[in-house]
Amino acid sequence: MKKTGKYIICCILDLGFSACLFFCLVAGAPQPGSGRLGGYVFCALGFSLLTGGLLTGALCHIHTLQKKVEQLQECLKNRTEG
Repeated sequence: MKKTGKYIICCILDLGFSACLFFCLVAGAPQPGSGRLGGYVFCALGFSLLTGGLLTGALCHIHTLQKKVEQLQECLKNRTEG
C-alpha cells in the first residue's frame, strides 16, 4: 500500500509538471488561422507528456539504484565485520 501511494503521488506530480509545460509551450503557439496551430498543439502535448514521463522514470530509476547501493554497502559492512 505504501508503494501505491508513492506511485500515485509521483503520477500526480508528473501530470502537473506536464500540464505546466504544455501551457507554457502553447502560450507561444502560432496565431489561429495560420493552419499550423493543430500540429503545434499536438506536438506540444506529446513533448510535455514524454518529458514528464521520462523525468519521473529517471527519478524512480535513480531511487531504485540508490536502494541497491545501500543494500550492497550493508552487505559489505556485514562481511567485513563477520
